[in-house]
Amino acid sequence: MRQTLVPKLPLGNASLRSSAALVAEKHLDYCERIMKILPIRLTDDEYIARLRRGIDQWDRWKYVSVPVVLAVVAFMGWGLAEGVQKMIMMAQPGNVPNAWTGIILGGAIGISIGFFIQILLNSFFAPLLHSYRTERLLLKYYDAVHDAEDVYQGNVD
Repeated sequence: MRQTLVPKLPLGNASLRSSAALVAEKHLDYCERIMKILPIRLTDDEYIARLRRGIDQWDRWKYVSVPVVLAVVAFMGWGLAEGVQKMIMMAQPGNVPNAWTGIILGGAIGISIGFFIQILLNSFFAPLLHSYRTERLLLKYYDAVHDAEDVYQGNVD
């Protein structure tokens, strides 16, 4: 039987209490449906298994993904250089009235490219430089604790 978290109201407000109980029950049903779709909480074993899969996947694909990302960054740099060259060629005296529009649009595009590069650096190159150091240390300690528990409980062959 499910408990509803509804505050106790005075007895004179029975209709208000029943409507509050219905609202609370609908809210709990909604939250349960969300939790089934998006499991936010993981057990320790599930988290460790997910961590092991992520590290294994990183170790497997890092030698392929590093050149690909570097090629993408180089292509973006080349495209930016070509775009600047095109804009310099368009700097004719007849285009001067539209200069502020170009400056505003160029600033917006530059900020967007900067955010993209920052996201790329933070999500890809930071793990490359650190090579999942904290996660590997967590796995090492997790394995050591579980081995010690097995020895203490006498489960070791």
